[in-house]
Amino acid sequence: MLLKLFSNGLSDRNILKRLFSEQMNENADFPEAEGIVWNLESKDLINFSVSTSANLLKDEDFPALEFEGEYEEASEI
Repeated sequence: MLLKLFSNGLSDRNILKRLFSEQMNENADFPEAEGIVWNLESKDLINFSVSTSANLLKDEDFPALEFEGEYEEASEI
């Protein structure tokens, strides 16, 4: 879910957005996400700390400091 929310804030050059565009932008299952985000922590449910590979998410992949994202749970077919 986190990576789907990041989709609106990520640069189009980001490797995750290029490799998993369908999963990140559509109502599709994204089982690979579990291996991409290694750890997610929050003390206030507003600010989050994400652990992942520096090759997958870099500071320059986020052109804006704030962005909004929406998440719709994948429906089973």
